[in-house]
Amino acid sequence: MFIFDHTVRKSSVTKLNTLGAEGQAAGSVVRVHCDYTSVSAPRRFKQLGQTESYTGFKLTEEDVSKYMDGRFAFINVWRPVTEHPVYVKPLAVCDTNSVDPSEHITYELRYKERTGETYSLEGSQKHKWYYYPQQEKDECLIFKVYDKKKDGPRFVFHTAFDDPATKQGDPARESIEVRAIVCYDDEAV
Repeated sequence: MFIFDHTVRKSSVTKLNTLGAEGQAAGSVVRVHCDYTSVSAPRRFKQLGQTESYTGFKLTEEDVSKYMDGRFAFINVWRPVTEHPVYVKPLAVCDTNSVDPSEHITYELRYKERTGETYSLEGSQKHKWYYYPQQEKDECLIFKVYDKKKDGPRFVFHTAFDDPATKQGDPARESIEVRAIVCYDDEAV
């Protein structure tokens, strides 16, 4: 497993990406999305063998060669970082079995040094959503945002949302999301 970046998020911030600016937090993403597509995840894996991520992580060319042909997955780990539970803009994840792949909407994210590609999703009554009300800092969500293996869950859509149970004066959400690549030894895709 390779941990290649992280983002601290605060619901009180509006800018959605800090690209690793020291001491900065990004806002909560209230757009339903999955961080990678079937095209962008392999491309990002290769890029991490060519240039450093904004956190300074870089794969070796040997790692890329060794793992690129086998099964790998991108995993997100998300948890609050404050002493109080999350009341404002908690994170929800969509049951991947309730989403038809034909509903995936591809869009680009343009950065100075590269172009990313993610999926979005229009709302549907058939989508099943889950979240942990009042999630605390010793609890985390771990979910796949890409799996090279095609038979099984590959993309987990997620979003921050306005919980109707939120009360005026509830403390702002502060959280961290850590992104990792998991490589499976000797497993053909």
